[in-house]
Amino acid sequence: MPFDAAWFDELRELSEDHLRETRELGIDGYVPHVGELCRDRHITGRFLEETLHFVRIMTRTRYRFDTFFRAYERHVVNFPKGRAFRKQWNIAFTAGDSPDEDYVRIGIGFRLSAHEDAPGIEEYLEFREQVRSQQAAFDQTFKVLGNYYEFYNLEPPGPFISGSAVGALSLVIIADQPPLNGWRFFGRRLWVHDPQDQAVIGSHERLRDAIIDVCDRIQGAGFGM
Repeated sequence: MPFDAAWFDELRELSEDHLRETRELGIDGYVPHVGELCRDRHITGRFLEETLHFVRIMTRTRYRFDTFFRAYERHVVNFPKGRAFRKQWNIAFTAGDSPDEDYVRIGIGFRLSAHEDAPGIEEYLEFREQVRSQQAAFDQTFKVLGNYYEFYNLEPPGPFISGSAVGALSLVIIADQPPLNGWRFFGRRLWVHDPQDQAVIGSHERLRDAIIDVCDRIQGAGFGM
């Protein structure tokens, strides 16, 4: 069972209306998960099983993710259990307006919240200081991964900024100033339209190995969990 074109096409149809309807019927957590969306018939059993099977594969590695992917419009994401609003290993699938814009991200993310019980901002500031003090090691590590990053703030609302940094990714992080809220991510992006990347995305075993490789590089350089 691969994450194939049909699976991404189904993800492309996941709308805000679907998410709102599922929230109204009751969810466990801050955003709906794929099990709840399947319960409400907004995604198929095949779509759900694809994610569950992949999570089971990852449980046999040192990088274990939660049972269910959480869902947003055209986007599903997973991270280790108990790491919401914290520094986290992160994998997500995103469907664009067309198949040429479909991709998978793998790496380390920070969900930044000022809530008193959420240490994400503190962890991100510690991470930023690590990057500042070890710029060469950080840039060498993430250059190999493609220098992919994502930034957005929730308050005040700002644009979603993503892409591959030109030059040193460390400079982007060091220059990041308050307000610190929303989301920060650093790692690798795999494009579905790229034949080499598609071969990875379309195989659970190859995607598992890609996640291990990305996380091992980040962990080995001292920027992991």
